[in-house]
Amino acid sequence: MTTIVATIAIISPGDIVAGIIDTESDEELLRRADIILSIVSPSEAAAVAHRFSRHMSLNRGNTIYVDMNAIAPQTTCSIASNFSEDCFVDGSIVGLPPRVNEYSPTIYLSGKHAQKVAHAIGDTSMLDIRVLGDEIGQASGLKMYYGTMTKGITAIVLHACVAARSLKLDGAFLDELKRSMPHGFEMANRLIPDMAYTLKRKDITRN
Repeated sequence: MTTIVATIAIISPGDIVAGIIDTESDEELLRRADIILSIVSPSEAAAVAHRFSRHMSLNRGNTIYVDMNAIAPQTTCSIASNFSEDCFVDGSIVGLPPRVNEYSPTIYLSGKHAQKVAHAIGDTSMLDIRVLGDEIGQASGLKMYYGTMTKGITAIVLHACVAARSLKLDGAFLDELKRSMPHGFEMANRLIPDMAYTLKRKDITRN
């Protein structure tokens, strides 16, 4: 028996992707799909989940709803309370969109049927699928804590670069950053590309 994985996502007008089946209603989607991956704006996550939990409670089917939105673990647990334990899985996506032969984001899953969802998505070089455990809130929690750290580091690097520029020390600052903290230099290069370009021009001038 083939498992059908359906995704709820915001798709731009005209953004047609091969393999997408347009259903007429939530009820039809529930009839056709074994697993639903909710990937919407965080502000819409609760409303979309409520819409489907209502239909799922009436239909008593075997569809699993996976909330993969960037929301707090407490919010995920609140959403999960509207579903039966057998039909809800917590999920999160960490990383940028996949690039062939370059980068694969990680999908974290937790909940009673997390392993079933991981198996359904399958092994692929485009995604790194990891099951954290049986508790709702683990997957969304990991994304929140990881995001807090990465955004905090990004803010510090950005602030340091701007402060250095205000004292006309951007060249010297990036020189030192490149020498002693290559990873920090790469981050600064992504955040403020013209500063890195200025340093590159100075390097050329010196040579």
